[in-house]
Amino acid sequence: MLQSIRDKTAGVVVKVLFLFLVVSFAVWGIGDYRFLQRKEAPVVSVDGEAIPLETLRMEFQRDVSRLRQGGIGEIDRDVLRQIGLATQTVERVTNQTVLDRTASKLNLIVSDAVVRRRIQEDPNFRIGGAFDANAFRRTLQENGLSEARFVELMRVDAARSALIEAVTLGAGAPPLLAERLYRHREEKRRGETLFIAAAAMPDPGQPNDAELKATYEANAERFTDPEFRSGALVRIGLDEIRSSIQIDEEQLKSEFEARRREFAVPEFRTIEVIRFDDEAAAKAAKAKLDSGAAFLDVAQEAGQSADQIKIFGRAQASGLPSELAKPIFALALEAPSEPIVTPLGVFVARVTAIEGGTEPTLDSLRVRLTDEMARRAAGEIAYRTATRIEELINEGKTLQEAAAAANIPVVALDAVDAAGRGRDGQAMPIFAGAPEVLRAFSEAAIGRDTGLIETRAGAYFFARVDSVTPSQRRALDAVKADVVAVWQQDKRDEAARARAEEIVAKVKAGAELAAAGEPFSLTPDATPAMRRDGTVGGTGPRAQAAVAARLFQLKPGEVGTAPAGDGHYVVKLVEIIAADPAADAAGVKRLTDGLGEQIAVELSQQYVRALRERRNAVVDQGAVDSLYQN
Repeated sequence: MLQSIRDKTAGVVVKVLFLFLVVSFAVWGIGDYRFLQRKEAPVVSVDGEAIPLETLRMEFQRDVSRLRQGGIGEIDRDVLRQIGLATQTVERVTNQTVLDRTASKLNLIVSDAVVRRRIQEDPNFRIGGAFDANAFRRTLQENGLSEARFVELMRVDAARSALIEAVTLGAGAPPLLAERLYRHREEKRRGETLFIAAAAMPDPGQPNDAELKATYEANAERFTDPEFRSGALVRIGLDEIRSSIQIDEEQLKSEFEARRREFAVPEFRTIEVIRFDDEAAAKAAKAKLDSGAAFLDVAQEAGQSADQIKIFGRAQASGLPSELAKPIFALALEAPSEPIVTPLGVFVARVTAIEGGTEPTLDSLRVRLTDEMARRAAGEIAYRTATRIEELINEGKTLQEAAAAANIPVVALDAVDAAGRGRDGQAMPIFAGAPEVLRAFSEAAIGRDTGLIETRAGAYFFARVDSVTPSQRRALDAVKADVVAVWQQDKRDEAARARAEEIVAKVKAGAELAAAGEPFSLTPDATPAMRRDGTVGGTGPRAQAAVAARLFQLKPGEVGTAPAGDGHYVVKLVEIIAADPAADAAGVKRLTDGLGEQIAVELSQQYVRALRERRNAVVDQGAVDSLYQN
């Protein structure tokens, strides 16, 4: 019967529907059927030109890598979303693009000399106060950059900096602002205090059933156990394997020879050069130097300053052009060279300081090389062992069977919370330095292995969750003694506060603080002169924050209360010590400089915001969200 219905309706119904669609397209056009169109990818654009999503993804991954390299370790996407990392990445890339477009519109050109100076002055490339070519090359290699690419990045960065500096140059804090802020921050106050300890209050007795239940409900979180997971863990660590590895003398000698140059310290020379356009002028200058003329005087005659002759500064042979390196590193100290002809010009050089290089010896490196070789071998063994266990598990073996076949012990985990603590609240040592393992164990499905986990420390783990005890509040009967203790502590704290308020009332009525505290065997203590944040000296101890806050709310002679973790203070303000900017010029300068930096940052941010409006910068939230999905 169903087939009969299909046969009868297929011809008529389908034809009618098809005719309806044809008429609709003819009347309204295809363009209005947006539901048939593929949704466009979210974009971030500047001046109407989209920034490729692939560019944003690459920058986002670099930012994630920086976080991980900073010691944080693996970070899941939820945490990245909570800290807004993708938003920060997109905002940074957008701002950089806006600055680049603005620099281009203004025809802002950064010369090679500016780029060269920025590179030479970069502290990452300086050793002993001088530019070091080896440090420069090593940094490029570690970051996977060619010299040409790095120079281009520096040129772009210099253009951005020039735009920002044009706005922020000369930004500073008005003297009156700095002075007033200094007076506010550096004002100090002294007072007297009486401390009423909650523990010294009378025993409040036992709570009734209603009070007990109310305290239990009010502190529900305190009496709730976290989720606990039970299972097993297999650890293949380097330290255990390393202790069994022996490095023989021949292996050590071979390693030393292969890495000898790595530990050699090259000779460094501090160099001064005078450049000439032709060899004749250089020979004439050399003759003057041989006659006793000062090197700087000859340089100045050639139109070169004291800074220009030190262009190479402290260098090693590999950091100089080959035409200069050989003759300069053959010179005696302070002796001027013969004219050196190079494609860059003709030079007369001298060496003002020599730092002899050193060659390593096997004995000097024996301990280090032995340790590194042993760790490397341990790493290889650990990897082979871990992959063997992984293969056995993939073949159908249980975690216990696979570990036993590899002669690796299995650690039973009875109950572990998400922080790696047991039921006793103590951290489990096996999770130390292995946050990746703890996270995997906390997220694994019941009865499933986590698979192979490699930690940043080089250890390998396998884990399995056998059971999960959900987070639950302990029954009132099970924690009754703890609830009673909380109720009693609360009552004692209330009594301490009441006594503090009683003493305050007596002082306000005209009694001295000492007399008001005498019936309770309390003697006032003088507080040191403290700032608003509770600090006593520039870097000295910090007083009770609550006491400091209360002192700065009172007028001289006034009294009030301040809570502490284990009781209550009665606080009386004795003296206000005004700050004198004239007596601390250095402190005022530090504050002024700090304010100036903050103002410069604010100006730069406002400038970039204005440029974003002018350049019509658009950020689609979808582009931000998509970064978390890749």
